[in-house]
Amino acid sequence: LDYNLIIFHENECYKTVTLLKAVINMLWGYKLEIQLQRLQENTYGAKIKLPGNNLINKKRSQLRVDAWIPKAKEIAEIKHPKFCLVMAREFYPNPQGNNKQLHDDLVNKPSTRKALAAIGRSCVQFILPPKIWLTSGDVKISDFIIRAQASIKDLIWAHSGRIDNVKEKVNQWFGDIKLENRPKEIIAITIDRKNAGRASGRLENTFLPIAIRTNVETELSEMCCCYEDPKAEEYEDSKTKKLVITSWQPFTEALFDVANISPISLGKEENIRKKRFQEFVEQIISNSVKENKNPVVTIDSSNCVKLWNWLSDSNMNIPNIDINSNRNMQVNWKGARIVRVRQDLAPGIIEDKVKYLTETFLDDTRNKEELKADKDKQITISAPSSPTGLVQTQRRK
Repeated sequence: LDYNLIIFHENECYKTVTLLKAVINMLWGYKLEIQLQRLQENTYGAKIKLPGNNLINKKRSQLRVDAWIPKAKEIAEIKHPKFCLVMAREFYPNPQGNNKQLHDDLVNKPSTRKALAAIGRSCVQFILPPKIWLTSGDVKISDFIIRAQASIKDLIWAHSGRIDNVKEKVNQWFGDIKLENRPKEIIAITIDRKNAGRASGRLENTFLPIAIRTNVETELSEMCCCYEDPKAEEYEDSKTKKLVITSWQPFTEALFDVANISPISLGKEENIRKKRFQEFVEQIISNSVKENKNPVVTIDSSNCVKLWNWLSDSNMNIPNIDINSNRNMQVNWKGARIVRVRQDLAPGIIEDKVKYLTETFLDDTRNKEELKADKDKQITISAPSSPTGLVQTQRRK
């Protein structure tokens, strides 16, 4: 067996967790040694029913982590690669007896992930129990199979940094370049934020800069990150603490260490955060270039632009890459290829398109397809975008 998969479930979900196990066996065969275990007491459920319900989030979270510690230490002793899949509900009955459902305490799942990853050294994923048809009471099996497949694939592949066919794609798209000049590694740089997606407005203070590099030859991924060391003493001349830039680690191992970083910060002042992020990016790219890796560097500019102004449309200047007060870095980074990646509201691409107009009248009984088929009576005009349907340009009497 290649992997150990531990599925944690609530007492009430024992019947449905056997269905989950059957689905995983169907999809993955017997490459996984699957164990079914009940969730630790006082780690799931509505806030009002759990210990410390009158405490702040940080203290309640520590109570949940403490409840997981014995089991997490037990998991850490497993020598094979191990993965934890947690099946728990999102809403719970109100102990006061009315029909209102109470949401799972918001600290439960993050605390579970922290304990199992940082202490148990295990990848963690969550899945909701199968939904039930209200009319028949039967399980929505097709929906559950799709969710189970996505969860286990994300848990075992994505959490391991798996990327397929990297070398094939590099040879395909860089085939016109000499072999020694082709990219030997792909680097992705972004920030891990509490609120995922494109950052709008001011960037919050809590985020973690990370870099992921994938070796083209081996297709193995590694990760590093940077943060302000919460355990270090403040410098005498300021309230700033020591910056930590971690070494490259196997992707999964890095995830375990990231789960243990608390609190996450890059500095109290905005200018310090910008300077440190740019220092991190500069070191990542420069080291790769020095090692003759000819990297392709993709940067999440939607979020990182607030930390490195050169990434913005108005400041981007290809002949002069300016980072951390160092100018003309394109000279030092010769051989590297930098690609901005944007989320959501990226500018559109202007294309030379054409609109087709045809003559019609109020009593015309022809349908849209018949109008389009009458090529002789069509005229064309230039248009910045394609029409979405028929447009009446002039009413005829």
